[in-house]
Parts: sequence; structure tokens; C-alpha cells
Amino acid sequence: MKKQLLLAGLATIALVYSCSKKDKDKFICDLSDSTLPSDDSAVVFIPNAFSPNGDGLNDQFGPRFRNIKSIAWSVYDDQNHQLYSTTDTGAYVFWQGSGKVDKGMVLYHYKVTAVSNQGNTFSQCGNFYSFTCIPPGYNGVDTLVFSDQFNPNAPKGYLLGVSQEISISFYPCQ
Repeated sequence: MKKQLLLAGLATIALVYSCSKKDKDKFICDLSDSTLPSDDSAVVFIPNAFSPNGDGLNDQFGPRFRNIKSIAWSVYDDQNHQLYSTTDTGAYVFWQGSGKVDKGMVLYHYKVTAVSNQGNTFSQCGNFYSFTCIPPGYNGVDTLVFSDQFNPNAPKGYLLGVSQEISISFYPCQ
């Protein structure tokens, strides 16, 4: 039953994503995705959700990393407008949202390029969501990864299924 719900949630996300990409999403990724070699100790962790609801937990979005010499990252809306960009390597540099808090779920995009301390380059574009509440019919909660799941010592830099956001802050949209 749980697998069926997860698959249904993933299908819902894919359907919403593919429709938005075709119909209105104008985001353009001009980067070629590249990964770090397995012998590189660097980690770049990019959550796929944040919740700017003012509860002090995952209210901001940004990559988390270790053993990175330089990093550049940007946030875009679905019209390919750049909303935020930085090259600051500080551990607590985050985007705090667009200023307006839309109720429900809003799709954003990111571009990240980083150079590890060993000189290897990591580049990636992707999507993430801003949540203030769970929209009716949304079944993809299990696929969300938040900043509070970052653990630089874990494989891939994060721990699945341990976000306090899901158990504490989320409530259905009304």
C-alpha cells in the first residue's frame, strides 16, 4: 500500500512537472550536469524543498557543502527570471524566498557550479519547491528533502526521512 502511494505521488509530481514545463515553464539550464569523482571528499547537497512559513525550520533555500573551494548558485522562477545569485562560500548563505509567500506549493529552479578543494568541478540544474502547506491531493511528501536533513558524514550528504518539517510544520491547505 505504501509503495502504491509513493508511486502515485511520484506520478503526480511527474505529471504536474511535465505539464508546467510544457505549458508555462520557461526555465533554461545552460549547464552540463557533472558529478564529482568518487575519490573526491567534497559533498554538495541541494534540498528539493523549503518552507518559508516562519517557524524557524527550513525557512530558507540553499546548497550545503563540505570541502568546496568555490561555489556559485542562483535561483530562478518559472519564467527564467533570476531571483537570487551568490558566490559566497559561507556556511549559512541562503535564499529566503521571493518576499511574497504563496499558499501551497511553488516551483523554483536552481543552477549550481562548485569547485572542490581537489580541483574537480560539480555542476547541476534542478527544481525545488516552496511549501507553506500541503495542497489537496499531493502525495509526494515522502520525496521531499529539506536542509535539516544535511549530514556531511552521511552518504551523499543527507539522511532520508528525518526532516522535522514533515512531522511538525506541514498542514493541509485550506
